[in-house]
Amino acid sequence: MSSFNDLPAEDLTLAAETSSMDDLAVRRPGQGVSEKAEELRRAEPFRSAVRRVLGITAGDGTYRKGGKGEMLVAKRLVKLSAEWRVLHSIPVGDKGTDIDHVVIGPGGVFSLNTKNHSGQRVWVHTHAFKVNGSPHNDYLRASRAEARKASRLLSAASGLAVEVIGVVVVVADCLDIKGMPLDTPVVARKKIVDWLRSQPICLSSAQIESIYAAARQTTTWR
Repeated sequence: MSSFNDLPAEDLTLAAETSSMDDLAVRRPGQGVSEKAEELRRAEPFRSAVRRVLGITAGDGTYRKGGKGEMLVAKRLVKLSAEWRVLHSIPVGDKGTDIDHVVIGPGGVFSLNTKNHSGQRVWVHTHAFKVNGSPHNDYLRASRAEARKASRLLSAASGLAVEVIGVVVVVADCLDIKGMPLDTPVVARKKIVDWLRSQPICLSSAQIESIYAAARQTTTWR
């Protein structure tokens, strides 16, 4: 039986490229939404140019704003200590959806859903999420659904009972939390690292690495 080292040079290159593509650890913050923004820009170059000139956040601009929010959150997450593992822009299924950030550490496993509302006011209560007074309760529902799906997929792939907590991370000028949703924490971008560190320890180093090994494989999420 031939070994990996017996492959021709061109096959080794292809194998390395395929391995890199399958390893989600190489994905950049906001990569998914940035790719969608680029697709829209190419499909509607004139409209995209007009929107940029007028400062209209629509079409590709919506994705660009989302990508910027994810990058801002990622800059905070690098402050976590070496025992934490972080993945960005995880593609889930075949419908073009993704998880903004998956964070695995002593305090558990978290799916972070970034919402960029810079220049706006966000108000949160136990069952309500409002931006400049307009309801966005779908944020909470989507985060819960995302966490449930991530829990199923990671449990199946790792062989462990993985509980994933969905967290909405807010980028905004003002975040006013009157009551925290019980099963969907809402955390300001600048406080996300402290919040993660404050979670009670529930995973060992071996469990962290096992879950991370599963989480970084594209096959886990398909």
